[in-house]
This record gives sequence, structure tokens and C-alpha cells, in this order.
Amino acid sequence: MLELDQGFELEIGRGPGSLSVKVNKLRRDTSNPPPLAESLWALLEQHFTYRMLLDLGAVKEMDDYLVDQMFQLSKRVHEHDGTLHICGLSERNQQVLRDGCHEEAVSCYRNSEEATKDCRCFGRPK
Repeated sequence: MLELDQGFELEIGRGPGSLSVKVNKLRRDTSNPPPLAESLWALLEQHFTYRMLLDLGAVKEMDDYLVDQMFQLSKRVHEHDGTLHICGLSERNQQVLRDGCHEEAVSCYRNSEEATKDCRCFGRPK
């Protein structure tokens, strides 16, 4: 588990050709929001992959900040021909995310098992 003073706690797992990240804690500081997208992107680069399974199950409510962070991350990942699969969000939060990222394709799943089952790219090196 990686706990950062930037306002979030991440649990990171590495698979062949992909990275699995679970956000366990996310600070809600509107005056100084944590750079979640930038930190997740840095992890992808550090692990030499552009495939991420992101578990946001600890997120109770998607807000504009989180939608923007996911949009930024999704855009960067897609520019590098990667994949971003988000799981753990409620139906309502999935819809909020899809509505806010209408220009980018956002793949949302109920859980990590569903995401990895649906995506043939996970588990295979790129």
C-alpha cells in the first residue's frame, strides 16, 4: 500500500502488461485538491505500461474534481494507445463519470473481476 501526503492512499498491484490500482482513501480538500491524475499517470510510466485497472470503490460520490481527474487520465492513456478500466463505482457514479467524460470513452465495471473478464488485454504484455 502506498500512502502519499498528497491526499490519497493507493494499493498497487502489477500484472503482466498492466497495473491495478485501488484508491483506498481520497482527501476532499477543495482549496488544495490532490493531483490524482498526475500521480496515476506517473505510476503508469514508472511501471512501463499504459494499461490500468482503477478501483474507485472507496469513492462515495463522483464530483467535478474526480470527473476532471478521470478525464485527464483517460485522455493521456488513450493518447498512448493504452486502456483505462474503472471499477467499483455505483451505477449513479458511473453515469456521472460517463456524462462528464463524454468526449473520451470511459469503461466502467461493477468490480475488478468483471473488468478483467471483459478486457482481453489484461494479463497480456503489450
